[in-house]
Amino acid sequence: MVGLARYPDSAFPGELRQVNLADAAALEAALAGLAEEYFDGLVNNVGSVHLAALDDAEWASLEAAMRLNLGTALALTQAVLPGLRAQGWGRIVRIRGG
Repeated sequence: MVGLARYPDSAFPGELRQVNLADAAALEAALAGLAEEYFDGLVNNVGSVHLAALDDAEWASLEAAMRLNLGTALALTQAVLPGLRAQGWGRIVRIRGG
């Protein structure tokens, strides 16, 4: 099991690669070569929430949250999908918390 996370967690039951998922360049570097590795599936469990009153909400915050929540899921899925297709099966699960 391989995990990507901003903060290390010694309780993670596999290989944990530390990366800031909100940083596009860091995410791209972490995904480099990921498709060549063997994967049975992917669990997307990234999420960020910016709470604000409607009249205080800012587009920049909304765009940053969408980029993290949706963009990261898309990038990770695109990275592992070729391998899943090549082996003829796999699972992709999307979990959203927050």
